[in-house]
Amino acid sequence: MAADHRRLEIEEVGDVTIATFVDKKILDESNIQVIGNQLFILVEEDGRKKIILDFSNVEYL
Repeated sequence: MAADHRRLEIEEVGDVTIATFVDKKILDESNIQVIGNQLFILVEEDGRKKIILDFSNVEYL
């Protein structure tokens, strides 16, 4: 996935993964699909088990 299409910033702290939403507004269905795909990859392909979703940048869903 190209970096310019990323909708989550990923940070690892110990065995915990923090996924921070990049966009202030999450409205567009294609962006929601990209976010879902990124989360799926974290769990299914990367085997991450402890994930915190950080919505601090999001103003509107």
